[in-house]
Amino acid sequence: MRSIIITLILLLSQLKIVQSQTSVTFIVTNAKDFKNKEIGLSEYGQEPKFQPIRDTLFFTLENKEPTFYTFYIADRYFKICLSQGPVIIKGAIGTEQFVVDTINNAPLYDEREKFIRMVSNGDANDPNHYLQYIKSNIANPLALEAIGAFLFSFQNNREYIDKIYSLYQDDNKAYRSSPDIRNLERLSKIRNLTHIEIDKIYLTNLEGARSQIKKGKSTDYYLLDFWFVNCPPCVSDHIEIMKDFQFLNSENVRIIGVSIDKKTSDVQSYVDEHHYPWEQYLDENQSLTSRFSITTFPSYILLDSDGKIVLSSNQYKEINSYIRKLR
Repeated sequence: MRSIIITLILLLSQLKIVQSQTSVTFIVTNAKDFKNKEIGLSEYGQEPKFQPIRDTLFFTLENKEPTFYTFYIADRYFKICLSQGPVIIKGAIGTEQFVVDTINNAPLYDEREKFIRMVSNGDANDPNHYLQYIKSNIANPLALEAIGAFLFSFQNNREYIDKIYSLYQDDNKAYRSSPDIRNLERLSKIRNLTHIEIDKIYLTNLEGARSQIKKGKSTDYYLLDFWFVNCPPCVSDHIEIMKDFQFLNSENVRIIGVSIDKKTSDVQSYVDEHHYPWEQYLDENQSLTSRFSITTFPSYILLDSDGKIVLSSNQYKEINSYIRKLR
């Protein structure tokens, strides 16, 4: 009780100084067990400032806008989003991380915890849940963080990519100083990728040589398959592609496998074992994969003969369904 009273007095004495800043008071309930350790605090991605662990610590943060901070506590750390203070955090240093008991005046912390629970509970399987969360947090950096999680699962869902992108047409809403702005940039990059010039793609063939993908005169569609050997869903989809190979061939669909494996021998052994007849190349440095902002596997991009993207998906069955509807 005494430590809490001291904390409040300290906090009130600082209010005039930091009323335009973010102030954070840390109450560490087991500080005595970590006498020789330090607590560090930094704006996310920046160098932290450290001070010795005590029962009560006070930090003044210069950033006036809501932003992410990282706390480093006795070789552990946790990420937290805070708006203008004063904020009081009470907790204990656990075996793996700092365990928050209570946190006052930090609505963005509570909002982020709700998002984490949403993902943990499986509600994140619906892209609309991401859309609503991003929309409700558009005025703070939580939305930009959520875009990264959205793209991990739905990087090929162009309908929702467009919907989320449209929320950021007003530049004043986007936190341009946040490191997570890269998620919005990646979203924009995916959205703007509408054509691929197939004959400008150079990859490593299974003989280890650099090779140009040449256009086929009788090809109506190109199916780019991004995969790797130790990817279970990739392996499962290849079984289905093999079943459909004759059908795809009859529809003039040319399959081009793009593996991100490092060794041609690994890909060659895999292809030989399963007798897969379609073209295979390696993007061992992931230059092409990065250019197309692909982070989940498998990923499929279906192009028409002019290189226009007609469909992208993480599931071959969606590609198959689309092609069959063309008949």
